[in-house]
Amino acid sequence: MKKLSELYNRLEEAVCLSLLLLITFLMALQVFCRYVLHAPLVWSEELARYAFIWMAFIGSAYTARKRGHVSIELFVNLLPRTLRIVVEIAVSILIVATIIKVLPESVRFTKFMGRTGSSAMNLPMSYVYAAVPIGLTLTGIRILGWTAELIGSLLKPKLNDDLS
Repeated sequence: MKKLSELYNRLEEAVCLSLLLLITFLMALQVFCRYVLHAPLVWSEELARYAFIWMAFIGSAYTARKRGHVSIELFVNLLPRTLRIVVEIAVSILIVATIIKVLPESVRFTKFMGRTGSSAMNLPMSYVYAAVPIGLTLTGIRILGWTAELIGSLLKPKLNDDLS
């Protein structure tokens, strides 16, 4: 299981990095074609935009793994360890509940958008909108893993609880 988790971590990082490199390459290519060749590409900005959307949603799962999402911890950090973990578990449950609520509608919308083509590449828009349910699912899995770790740490009390 640990090897599978490590493989998934590497894959997630590789996808985000590849998308970032693709975006950078496409934008440089667009600038070169527009200002040097005086023949702008019609599809490069669109593809870069779609790659950015995918990178944002895959990156959300990556950020959840690193616990890097924006949070206000000023008051939570003042709480004793056990209460702090309980608050973090409650927040995690709320995040997962929100994902579960939004996920079915995002799948329906993705299917609906399959009828529409993108303006420059005529790519089915469902390919772009699929980033939402896939990213939400991956983020939800990461948050569930984090919640399990929090519950495990709650069940394994630390010495000097009131000092931490």
